[in-house]
Amino acid sequence: MLTINVAVLLAVIVILRLRRRTEARRFCAAESGPARRAFDQVGLRRQQRAEEEARRAREQAVQEEKERKALETATAWWGRLSRKQMEELFAAVAERAWREEQLRVEIPEKPGMAVHFAYGVPVNSRGRHHALYGIVRPCPELVSLSPQLAYHRVLVRNAQEMREFDETLAGRITHYDLPEHEQLTLD
Repeated sequence: MLTINVAVLLAVIVILRLRRRTEARRFCAAESGPARRAFDQVGLRRQQRAEEEARRAREQAVQEEKERKALETATAWWGRLSRKQMEELFAAVAERAWREEQLRVEIPEKPGMAVHFAYGVPVNSRGRHHALYGIVRPCPELVSLSPQLAYHRVLVRNAQEMREFDETLAGRITHYDLPEHEQLTLD
């Protein structure tokens, strides 16, 4: 009885080995045929997508770092002024627009820096001729990132600020002769 079971067991082992060899041959045939090429193409496309996503992620990280540095630079530029000096500048802009061009301009309650204008504050005229009047204090270091500034009036506090722009906006800058320091008023 024991001999029959060993014989059956040996037969099963032989059959299993034959099946494995047959499957291995089929797999090898598939490896070299169209199925293998399709498998390779799928893998290649996956790898290309992964590389493209990694490239986009790197580009986005670089862009975000540039934007962060630009914001830091602009914040430092605007940080040189006190709240009173900012109010004085916007009041001077409104007064000159009225005196020289009979235009009323909209002075924002909370001036917000505009990225596309080198972090300057856009000021619009009011009324019938509602249009961009000028850009108040764009950051000189960021002018190269905003080429459209060449087509707009730039409004700065004084000649010192105007010199910080070098020749980048020659002829397009208006300064208001405001002092670098705050004026003390005696009431």
